[in-house]
Amino acid sequence: MAKKGFRYDRIAVLILGIILIVLILFNILIIQNKINFDIPELSTNGFVKVDISTATNKVILSSGCISAVGTVSDDQVHSIENALEKIKDVRPLSHDTTQNILQSYNIQIVMLKVTELRDNNFIGKLFLKSGNKITSLDVRPSDGIAIALRNNAPIYMNETLLEEQGVNTC
Repeated sequence: MAKKGFRYDRIAVLILGIILIVLILFNILIIQNKINFDIPELSTNGFVKVDISTATNKVILSSGCISAVGTVSDDQVHSIENALEKIKDVRPLSHDTTQNILQSYNIQIVMLKVTELRDNNFIGKLFLKSGNKITSLDVRPSDGIAIALRNNAPIYMNETLLEEQGVNTC
């Protein structure tokens, strides 16, 4: 009799172990963005990851041989350059303060997406994660870039938009 109960206990432990392994793998895939549950806003289909650089009053979003340019203020360029170079001013800039607030509330930046051009203005969405909740905020892409860079978050641009607004740099 004791052996039969022991056998059921081992089977239960084995089943719980398998369930735990599956849950761990599932969470790893979610964290690595391998699974997006077909949530349209989180999908990067139709988007391309871009690199960021700056010039006088300009932020440049590049992928391969195509670059799109947005006109921004000197302050925005300065903040983006600080983020690119991992430099902090003597006093925090507004994007540094935003970064500090996000960190203090354990809010992570998932990504920034530059989605469209409306009235000659690029439109961006900044995706935030807090616990199990993910939300998107409408942002000026330059602000989103400055914040995403401070968090090492990926920056994506609508591929069609990049092709339409970009120039060949090769």
